[in-house]
Amino acid sequence: MRKRTLGPIVGCFASSFFIASTSCANGYFGSVSASALHSDNGNKSVDNPISELQELYSLNVGALYENEIGKFEADYGASYRSFSEDTQPNKSTLDGHSSLHLGRQTDIAELLIEHSRQTLLNTPDSVDLTENQEEREVLTISPTLNGHFTGADTVFLKGNFSDIRYLESELNNSTRSGATLGVLHKITEIDTVSFEAESTKVEFQNFPVSDYTLRSAALTYSARLRQLSYSVQMGKNQSERETGEKYSTPSYLASATYKSGANTIGLNISREITDTSFGDGNKGVSAGHTSDGGINQSSQIDRKRADLQWASTAFCNRCTLTASVYQTRDEYLVLNEKASEIGATIIASYAVSAVATVNLNWLQSDNRFPNETLGENYKRTIVTLDYNYRIGKSFNIKASYSDEKRVDDNASKGYREKLVGLSLGYSF
Repeated sequence: MRKRTLGPIVGCFASSFFIASTSCANGYFGSVSASALHSDNGNKSVDNPISELQELYSLNVGALYENEIGKFEADYGASYRSFSEDTQPNKSTLDGHSSLHLGRQTDIAELLIEHSRQTLLNTPDSVDLTENQEEREVLTISPTLNGHFTGADTVFLKGNFSDIRYLESELNNSTRSGATLGVLHKITEIDTVSFEAESTKVEFQNFPVSDYTLRSAALTYSARLRQLSYSVQMGKNQSERETGEKYSTPSYLASATYKSGANTIGLNISREITDTSFGDGNKGVSAGHTSDGGINQSSQIDRKRADLQWASTAFCNRCTLTASVYQTRDEYLVLNEKASEIGATIIASYAVSAVATVNLNWLQSDNRFPNETLGENYKRTIVTLDYNYRIGKSFNIKASYSDEKRVDDNASKGYREKLVGLSLGYSF
């Protein structure tokens, strides 16, 4: 399959940015690791498990630079995994993001260039095997013109072009182009109100009959207090396909973060129209691989999502606890299909000493497809435990254990896999 890489475009701009930099750069970071793993069910089979050794090699690099011209940041992770019994195809992946922001909101013009790549599953109910994985790459270019009429009022016009590419299968490739006109008013030093109207043309490379135009308008109020910051947005979406069908839905986006002592609570609620190609635009954070609504057809998606997070260091000086719950509900407008996921995660970390840490992760998700056309209902639970020991300033050794269990309504897909591993890493 042809693989198209968009990342170097951001890199070329970033090189010029570094050369032009006259202030002190923030710097870069990275790590490499090699892991040996033993699986008791490498093919994730319900009745014919195969025991095998697996090798995993990883490279993570990142950078952060900021000066009077703008800001560049990047964080990418590359990996290669092999399987001794050929239970899965050997596979290399690249996940991460980078952005280059030239100019500031107080300037007359800005330019934002973003690149991201994310590993997904090819269907909503796929078993997480390498042959079922897909990589989505998104390149977005957004120029902005700002008009500052008073110290409190700004009018802006923003263009947007996004190129969405799937590296394994090109069926879901698409482009998005549009413009946003907005007004921002600073009420006080701590709160603002804004209004935006946007029109975006979406074109599918292989399904032109599914092309559509998305129009939206929204009013947003934001405030930042000493312990609480929040934003509330209300509006309306309307999409119109080339064939004439129209869909209209309310839109909303509410987010809040509350910090008190050792505790931090975050809440996000949203509703938007997206599609099977763009999904969340590689902006979402997920524990494990998902399809992000992707299927082998093109359709607009009315997506509702809510998540609640809590992080705390209140239990002891050496431990950190993070917990979250979330729900995503997708309605495929063209196909008249629905899908939903409800999940929860708990992450506990304990510093045994200045150089040793124990981490415990628990994840559970419940995926439902009411009409069973998009897939079979299933539940998934993953528990991982690892011990990290740092040697000097740069080296570390990690021993890990994970237990993954999947229960399907279709009995032929469920499985349980236990994985034990040992890895050596170097950070720079």
